Amino acid sequence: RMASHLEPEVGYDADRYWAKTGGADPRLVMAELGGRVQIIHIKDGPLDENQPMTAIGEGAFGWDTLIGELHASALAYGFVEMARVGESATPVAAAARSMAWLRAHGAG
Repeated sequence: RMASHLEPEVGYDADRYWAKTGGADPRLVMAELGGRVQIIHIKDGPLDENQPMTAIGEGAFGWDTLIGELHASALAYGFVEMARVGESATPVAAAARSMAWLRAHGAG
């Protein structure tokens, strides 16, 4: 894997959503990289690259079961990101719902 070819002080920006959408287990990806993950993308959706993303907590990712891992990690930053939202929501509305969900779960 890539991590074994880089100096230990090289950090990572992890995207658990795309790892899971691509068929990887995000927990195993994070475990492999260990404390080297400093930044994480926080996004949700149907886990289908051809479908629009949703606000955090409204998709199939399962953040409710993973939010504790974020609290226990040494992350420097987490970024709410949506590459594409559906016609039923504006990006600003989806971001607001995402932040409300994160705050309600102690991560905002």
